[in-house]
Amino acid sequence: NVSFYNETNGQAIYPTPAIGVVGLLEDVDQHITQAFQVEGDVIVLLGETKPELGGSEYLSLVHQRETGNPPTLDLAVEAKLQQFLLAEVKAGNVRSAHDCSEGGLAVALAESAISGGLGCQVQLNSSLREDMLLFSESQSRVVVTVAAAAAEAFAAAAKKAGVPVQVLGQVGGQKFELKINEQPSINLDLAAAEKAWREAIPCLMES
Repeated sequence: NVSFYNETNGQAIYPTPAIGVVGLLEDVDQHITQAFQVEGDVIVLLGETKPELGGSEYLSLVHQRETGNPPTLDLAVEAKLQQFLLAEVKAGNVRSAHDCSEGGLAVALAESAISGGLGCQVQLNSSLREDMLLFSESQSRVVVTVAAAAAEAFAAAAKKAGVPVQVLGQVGGQKFELKINEQPSINLDLAAAEKAWREAIPCLMES
C-alpha cells in the first residue's frame, strides 16, 4: 500500500509505503518479546553497527534534517541473522529480542528496559562517533538477552553461524547506564525514561 498524494492542512506528507506481513507461530509458548526478563541476564547485540545516519530518527529529531541515504540492506546477511535467531528461540536460548531499526541501538535498549521494568548496564567499545554508535539505524541488528550461564555458548553459536555478535552488558537495577570506551554516555533513571517515552505523543500533540 503506497500513498503518494496525501496532504494534511494543505501540506504534503512524505510518501508512505507500508508492507503488512502475517506469520504463523506454531507454538505460542515459544513467543518472546522485546522486554528484558530477568535480573542478571546478559545483553547481546547480533549484527554490525555502521556509520549510517541518513534518514534516521536522530537526524530528524535532533538536527531537524531529513537527508542522506537510508541504511543498506543485504538480504543474505538478514537471512543468516533471522535463521540463527529463530533456531535459538526455538531451542529456548533467548529471553528477549528487539530490532534496532527506528532510533538505533540506544532506543532499542531503552525500549527493552522500559517494557520489562528492568534497567541495564551497557559497555560499548567502538571507534565509531558517539551519535553514530547510539543512533545509526543499520539493518540486520537485534538486541537479545540470554541467561548468564548460556551467554558464552550463545556467542560461540552466533560466530559459527557467521552472525556478528557482541556482548554489551547485563540486565538489572532501575537505571539505564551506558558507557562508550569506558566513558559515561547515558545515565537515566528508568522511571524518568519511561515517563518521557509514554508521554511522547501527548507532548507532540501539544506542540
